Amino acid sequence: MHGEERPGAEWETAALNRLVPLLQVFVNHAPETPGGGAPPRRPPAPELLPK
Repeated sequence: MHGEERPGAEWETAALNRLVPLLQVFVNHAPETPGGGAPPRRPPAPELLPK
């Protein structure tokens, strides 16, 4: 709900105004580095076997 007054709303606006300009978009997903190139955090799921 836009314009709704609630405790902490001023702080949230101030925080967003400081944080949003610092955000950066980057792309590290390419055919040479699928999923970003970092080591997988989990092993791949086992292959599905037909019944």
